[in-house]
Amino acid sequence: MRRAWAVVMALGACGCLAVFLRFQSGPWSAVPSFVPVAGVAGFLLYLLEIAYLIYLRGGPPPGARTRIGPGLCWGLTIVVVGAVGVIAGFAFNDAVRTYYGLLFLQTVTMALIAAGMVLSMTGGLWSVPSEMRAGAGPAVGRRRAQDDGEPFWRWIVRGAAFPVGAALTAAPLMLTMRALHEWVDGPRCRRLCEASGYTFDQLFEGKRYACMCMAPEGVRTFGSRPDFFGGHSWALLLAEDAGRMVLYLIAFAIPLAFFWLPWASRWGTSGPHFAIEKSPAPSDRVSAHAVEIMKREPAGTWVLVAEAHYLPHGGTDWIVLTLSAGGGGFLERRRAPERRPPMQVANSLSPETAQSIRAELAARGVTRMRDQLDPVIDGTHATFSFAVDGYVHSAELHGGGRGGRLSELLRFVADLAPLHERA
Repeated sequence: MRRAWAVVMALGACGCLAVFLRFQSGPWSAVPSFVPVAGVAGFLLYLLEIAYLIYLRGGPPPGARTRIGPGLCWGLTIVVVGAVGVIAGFAFNDAVRTYYGLLFLQTVTMALIAAGMVLSMTGGLWSVPSEMRAGAGPAVGRRRAQDDGEPFWRWIVRGAAFPVGAALTAAPLMLTMRALHEWVDGPRCRRLCEASGYTFDQLFEGKRYACMCMAPEGVRTFGSRPDFFGGHSWALLLAEDAGRMVLYLIAFAIPLAFFWLPWASRWGTSGPHFAIEKSPAPSDRVSAHAVEIMKREPAGTWVLVAEAHYLPHGGTDWIVLTLSAGGGGFLERRRAPERRPPMQVANSLSPETAQSIRAELAARGVTRMRDQLDPVIDGTHATFSFAVDGYVHSAELHGGGRGGRLSELLRFVADLAPLHERA
């Protein structure tokens, strides 16, 4: 069904752009009113199609082999699109002058650009080694937002949060600069022209200041900005520049206070998880321990290591779960409560129990865990690492509120080895 939606959007974009291309060759005054609407709709559908393909493909899983990197994919896209244009211009010059030839060239070009953008935004061309798929089952694969049950509309809204926020951040600053230009610098330039007996024309501000006035002999340009009193005192100009900087900082601080700070408190210090999110690098001691166990176990063995800290005074918890491919397994848990004696339990798992736990972990998506970072200091802080046949995947939990996948996963593996405090 998802692929059907992708096909529908692609056909809709092609149809709208074909209509726009059909009528744009004539005089613009004779173009029907629906043609610009069709062009805008086609371009929006084209962008939506690219975003939906990124959503469907997802990013590479940890351990995937990169064939062509994202940067090289985009570079090859530029080269291929340029080559198509050159070939069409020299070898098929007469064909592209017709409507159908131009339509074919436009479709091929936009398809190549879309393919390049999708590949570049999803990690390039990569493949999952066969031993990873054989060892970890069908759950191992690409990282996709749809695998986490996230609908496309929510994924694209989160993806647009940063550019929209950046636009909102820059808007007050741009409005402040425009207001100073219209209400301070413009009238000052007008007064300068009138004081010199000229007529005000326009004012340019950028790398150079240019106050342009209309004189009888032509355009007269003043290249130095006057101060508030019409003179050229460097002290007054310096004070004015300092005041402008204060206004710019205030304009920049307004969106920070009303947008970014609530956003940071909502999503935590790491910000929201965007569509293409790489897992934390398996470099900490939890991942190293999981890899060490994986190396000495038979092929196809699942290894799950979890280290939890229950803050502020709950102590630590260390859980190691090993599930062999042929059945059976081992579970070890070491609990060190605060100000109480440590506890430890180690149990061998029967083949039936190990297979049921393996199926439950696959259903919980242990091979595609995502970070759960709540904006809290206390609570449960845990690190998970899953390893099998060279595949290593890690995720972090901060806060441990109910309802999150990592919170439920920690509760599940802890309940497999219940501890009883000594009296």
